[in-house]
Amino acid sequence: MSNILTLGTFDGVHKGHQSLLSYIKTLAGPSGTTIAVAFETPPIQFFTKKLQPLLITQEHRLKLLKDYGVSLPILLPFTQEIADQTFEAFLFNLQKQYPFSHLVLGEGATFGKDKQGTPENVARFGKEHNIQVTYIPKTLHENLPISSGRIRTAVLTGDLTTAALLLGRPYSILAPLLANGTLDLPKRAFCLPPEGIYPVTCCSQQTQAVVSSLGVFIKEFPHHSLKTVEVIFN
Repeated sequence: MSNILTLGTFDGVHKGHQSLLSYIKTLAGPSGTTIAVAFETPPIQFFTKKLQPLLITQEHRLKLLKDYGVSLPILLPFTQEIADQTFEAFLFNLQKQYPFSHLVLGEGATFGKDKQGTPENVARFGKEHNIQVTYIPKTLHENLPISSGRIRTAVLTGDLTTAALLLGRPYSILAPLLANGTLDLPKRAFCLPPEGIYPVTCCSQQTQAVVSSLGVFIKEFPHHSLKTVEVIFN
């Protein structure tokens, strides 16, 4: 039985991520384990100190990773300790916790202190420690790589059609629904479309979402016992 590990932020779990996750699922086979280590926030946010609005909630990210076949999704805070680690130390620590035989990354991915975890250095590390390393080509849309940044721009400008094409599913928000019909979104920066009223589906019911500076309010929201709902923008 083999453990296949991948690493990234996976914000949005978009079509590019899905291609990578499909690969590791196939590679692991029916008896293997797939492990996705996802940073809670983009590492660039840690270094630049500029908030990058997340496309999905942490709960949504874990759900989507599982939906796309990840056996063990792990959310990891990006801390100063991790920022100071060499890529070798970082991989050694992961290997201790989640012994893996194969590391799969997206094309051009770098990590570790001073971005020393380049494809060339990681491949060398893999040979030295009997770990197979594979890089998956970027997934393109209209001849450009699909990225969380492109989707973020589409959502922020209200182009939810393009966002859906890049995500591989309709743009949606999975979050707790408060008693007053407001979604309980993360306090830190969260990516939302421009203020306005949008047709949405919530718990199989057609309704409307009001996006404002105060957050997202669901009109005529269903009265039910569910604490968390997915609001799908139609």
